[in-house]
Amino acid sequence: MQRFGSALNAHAHPRCCVTDGVFSLAADSTLRFHGADALDAGSLAAVQRRIRSRVLRRAVRYGALTPDLAALIPPPRATAAGFPGRQYQ
Repeated sequence: MQRFGSALNAHAHPRCCVTDGVFSLAADSTLRFHGADALDAGSLAAVQRRIRSRVLRRAVRYGALTPDLAALIPPPRATAAGFPGRQYQ
C-alpha cells in the first residue's frame, strides 16, 4: 500500500505486480512460464469484474468500506480490460 504521492501528500492507493500468464513447476523442478497471449478482452474483463467484486465485498465485511462507499466506486474502464497500453484481441 502506497500512502503518499510524489509531493508527500496523503494519497493511499494499492500497488500490485501482475504477470501476463502463470508459472508452473516442470518435471525437472524448474519454473515454466505460460503466457496469456490467447486471452481476449472479454475473458480478462470477466476476471477483473470477479476480483473487483470479491475485493469490495471483503472490504465491506472487514469494515474498510461501508456498503454505500463501495457502491460509489466506479467499475474499471473498458479499454484493454482495465490495463492501459495493452491491446488484447
